[in-house]
Amino acid sequence: DIVGGVTAVGLEAGASVEAIKAAGETAEVVASKAEEEREVALAAEIEGKVVEDGAAEAELESEATEKGELAEEERLEAEAKEAAADGLLEEAEAEEVLAEEEEAAAADDE
Repeated sequence: DIVGGVTAVGLEAGASVEAIKAAGETAEVVASKAEEEREVALAAEIEGKVVEDGAAEAELESEATEKGELAEEERLEAEAKEAAADGLLEEAEAEEVLAEEEEAAAADDE
């Protein structure tokens, strides 16, 4: 009976050690699972930021294109105004020459 009791105590001690090992392994699995979930959440967050950055980049590119087109339109308008001003200047110079010729002719007539 004493041998049986000692054997039972030994088996219980062995079972306790195994239970402690199993509990430790379970805790490691739970911790590992929690770490994995944190990493998945972090990856999703990073992916979301990449998508946002891509959208922001596309928007900035679109704005840059629009501003470039607007600048080109303004440049063409400025060139057209400059050409018109040059035309008016040439016309004014021609009128001035004509007026001087008319004055000279009028002076000769007197």
